[in-house]
Amino acid sequence: MARTASAIDFAQLTDECVGLLSEYLAIDTTNPPGDVSAAADWVDKVLSGAGLETKRLGTSLDKTNVVATIDGSGDLRPLVLSHHMDVVGAPPEGWSVPPFGGLVQDGYVWGRGALDMKGFGVLTIVCALTIARLGIPLRRPLRLLVTADEEVGGELGAKWLAANHLDDAAGEFFWTEGSFGTKRDEGVFYGIEAAQKGVSAIKVTTRGVPGHASAPSDDNAVVAMARTLAKIGSYRSPLGARDLVVRYIKALPNSLTKLDVNIDDFNDDDLDALLQRLRTRGERTSNMMRNTFTPTMVQAGVGQNVIPAICEAYLDVRSRPGVDGDALLAELRGVIDDDAVELELVKNSVGTESSIDTELYRALSDAITTERPGAVVIPYMGSGGTDAKHLRPHGVVCYGLVPFEPGVKELQRIHGIDERVSIEELERGLRIVFDVVLRMCADEQP
Repeated sequence: MARTASAIDFAQLTDECVGLLSEYLAIDTTNPPGDVSAAADWVDKVLSGAGLETKRLGTSLDKTNVVATIDGSGDLRPLVLSHHMDVVGAPPEGWSVPPFGGLVQDGYVWGRGALDMKGFGVLTIVCALTIARLGIPLRRPLRLLVTADEEVGGELGAKWLAANHLDDAAGEFFWTEGSFGTKRDEGVFYGIEAAQKGVSAIKVTTRGVPGHASAPSDDNAVVAMARTLAKIGSYRSPLGARDLVVRYIKALPNSLTKLDVNIDDFNDDDLDALLQRLRTRGERTSNMMRNTFTPTMVQAGVGQNVIPAICEAYLDVRSRPGVDGDALLAELRGVIDDDAVELELVKNSVGTESSIDTELYRALSDAITTERPGAVVIPYMGSGGTDAKHLRPHGVVCYGLVPFEPGVKELQRIHGIDERVSIEELERGLRIVFDVVLRMCADEQP
């Protein structure tokens, strides 16, 4: 591997990444509508330039997915490097540069999708191009999977592929987005997302007797909803996900945890209290052990002086791995304790988890600490959804990590204003991607 790596000119490849990313960001793939046809054509053109054969899979030209595979010499199943082409909207108001300009200035590449997640996509593309150009022999196939529709749940992207073309699109291991590295006063930390919470939505309905507001009654749908939401707002779900939380805390340095005892002896309440104490690392992380039910929308009424017959509310629900929709409804029913309140599961996905005792997790950890000596690598559970949620139920080992260290202020640009990635981050990330791929796929091993 050392000889293989020495043949790679990372400074030159970083320049190639910058140029390609600038072109990629200039292709508007806002979802909705999520037309990625031009981006797919661009990916095809770039990969075919190095002799890589691509395959289009999808329900339509505008929702196509692109697959390219470099074969291995043995019977191993592929390592899949995956990113999505679509991005969230970027109204130009407030931006200091055109959001789809792909501008390179001040040491950054600017544009919607730079971090989420065309930047990582370009790293994987350049890695595959270089392997093809240099003719690096592989024992394990390397597959690029470039998807549509991730920003709206992957319905016509990874979800559709998992249901219809699993063998063509997936592999043994799947690496996509899910977390970033971060540099703090306490050191450098890289979280590898090994699990994701399920993402669901529940509609809550209360009913009452309509009438004139000047004649109030005890049977008021809005009042009933207020009582219901008060119960939900003060509720804390039972604890779970203990094994993942223990591994997460053990990976943290003692300077953060300030523990002088073995956390294996902690009960669930002790672990939960420790997560709450460490919540400066993120509110989402502090809720790793429990389901959350968060009211987000309430709607009722047609006029200020009319008592409505119906009041509706929506809950955003994030559930621990393995908790299905029926279990969520049963838990919420017990909280509300009122048969007159109607519950409807509007959207549901079940949380998933991959073991961290795998070749890819070790390769990710080793590559990170090689590039960033002393970095702390932490397995954790994300509360959002990525394409991994569609592959894990089919037995694919999935991890989420974009190997950049953007910092808190830069992370706030994701889905926000002036999204960008530094050229320094691109080069560091490129080194990590190459290291992982060589460890996992190359014939020459360390």
